[in-house]
Amino acid sequence: MRELINIVKNYNNINENDERKLGQSLYNKMGLKYIKVYRAVKQGVDHFYDKDYVTFSERFAKEHAENNHVYSEEPHDVIFALIPTTKLYDAYNPGEYFYSGKPLKGNVIYTSLGAKEFEGFD
Repeated sequence: MRELINIVKNYNNINENDERKLGQSLYNKMGLKYIKVYRAVKQGVDHFYDKDYVTFSERFAKEHAENNHVYSEEPHDVIFALIPTTKLYDAYNPGEYFYSGKPLKGNVIYTSLGAKEFEGFD
């Protein structure tokens, strides 16, 4: 849990104006046309935006939402969408990728519970 809190703190220290460089296209690596991706977001955000970090792991996104809730003391959601792999690229950290494209509406599948209510995942 502490490791994820540190990841969140480091993520929040990134200057939003810093240029995020896209890695290799997942279409070229995977050969799949579409894949389901997840992202932890502040409540009220329901879109994926250009150069947003995304993950294929629903659990990782939920843990990230819970950690963001603890850190910011505000609930966070997890959104998902089926995205073309031509719009997904390797990011800097293992298990994280960039979405690159026009804003894309996602579906909320989870809302964080916060430190007092969250009891962990099975």
